[in-house]
Amino acid sequence: RYFDEPCRRGAIDVVGRKIDKEKFIRMVDELYEHKGLDKDGVPKPETLKALGLENEPSNLI
Repeated sequence: RYFDEPCRRGAIDVVGRKIDKEKFIRMVDELYEHKGLDKDGVPKPETLKALGLENEPSNLI
């Protein structure tokens, strides 16, 4: 729906426009990379190590 229907509210320059799906996915990928997450949003092993969480049970992360 968010990619198929125009926005009905929000900033003036956004109302009436659709969200570009490819751009949205690219931005999410960039954010995840910047935060040290994999493509599913799960912390990478090196991120956990940098945070001192490498020994935490995986079901808690």
